[in-house]
Amino acid sequence: MVAPKPFLFDHAMGPQAFSRAGTPAFLDPCRRILVHATPEERVRQQLLAYLWEHLGVPQHLVKTEVHLMHLAAASGVRGRVDVVVHTPDRKPLMLFECKAPHVSLGDDALDQALRYHRAIGGTARLIATTNGLETRWYSISAEGLAQRIVHAPRFTEMFAGVLPGALLPKALPPRPHPRAPTAAALRWLVEKGAVGEGSPLPNQRRHANLAGLFLLETETPALRGRAPVFEVQRSGIRSTSFGNASGGQWSGRYRYFVIKDARGDAQIISMSVLGMMLVRNHPRFGNTSGHTMLIVAIDDFDKRHNSLQLDLDRFVDVSDDRMTIWHDGTLTRGKRGAAPRAEVLAYTRKRAPHLVDGSRVLLGKLPLHTLVTWQDADDFTCNLIEYALVRDAYRREAT
Repeated sequence: MVAPKPFLFDHAMGPQAFSRAGTPAFLDPCRRILVHATPEERVRQQLLAYLWEHLGVPQHLVKTEVHLMHLAAASGVRGRVDVVVHTPDRKPLMLFECKAPHVSLGDDALDQALRYHRAIGGTARLIATTNGLETRWYSISAEGLAQRIVHAPRFTEMFAGVLPGALLPKALPPRPHPRAPTAAALRWLVEKGAVGEGSPLPNQRRHANLAGLFLLETETPALRGRAPVFEVQRSGIRSTSFGNASGGQWSGRYRYFVIKDARGDAQIISMSVLGMMLVRNHPRFGNTSGHTMLIVAIDDFDKRHNSLQLDLDRFVDVSDDRMTIWHDGTLTRGKRGAAPRAEVLAYTRKRAPHLVDGSRVLLGKLPLHTLVTWQDADDFTCNLIEYALVRDAYRREAT
């Protein structure tokens, strides 16, 4: 069998470059976050492309900057693995230690990778250290001994005899139709936390239509953007978590958009439909409604936060064939607490007058009885992005 092409670093090639607050950045395709464009990061991003294009590693089995505590059986183990390739049953299969091109490879890099290998239970079958200019591949025996090899095997060679379907990500269910959603599709959204158990059934069907657009729609959104406020540069799906001012966490699948704002900064705006817990007299969470929430969040390198947390059981008006989604301007400024709503609405009217109608922010109208498409939701999605940017600008200026 012909050996795969070796991994060779190219200074002239690399991932698409962005800028954030004057700092060069890359979009990490695994974590879907902006990362500082360091020489080591450029090596790591080119290594990812090599794994996918030349070794045939499925993208959904690759993770970057993985905390050891997320892999190790024992608690208290510190450190991060640059790149991890998992088996289809989620066990670490390959570990990669990346260095900048000017850093020479030595025993220290291998020892570090072997320490990580032992810390996670010794499941890896392949370890590599690379600075891009040189890559050292090691096969790991059952006893944990590293044997230098000439090149890495292709992913399919490591899983000879395994059905191809086992290497693919699990198929998502079809989008539930708002007129007659199947019980299975609706249950899947509830179980995955995309629709709140406390939302009335008619509302659940309506929420499932929007959740299906953000989380299950396979068509790629082609947003027009809204010059000069922002320009959409890329979009995709990510699984992540965002916190709010009260310390809560909203975890799940998000549709994200990489935009360039009016200042020329790259921003990642993520949005999802997620269900709140339904609990009564809980010792920690007290009483929660179980309503369905629309979450819009913003990344800032290693920091992230909710910009908008909108109750879809409260801020939706329904007519014969349309649903109108709006907001009352409620905004929390961290430890400073809630901002005056009239002040937020006045600020929004000044920055984006087309969003404000009287005492509320109109975010958009969507079909009620047919599957919402990205064409239907173009203005709505752009409004969400612009409103999130306005709210963050208010927070910056009000602090």
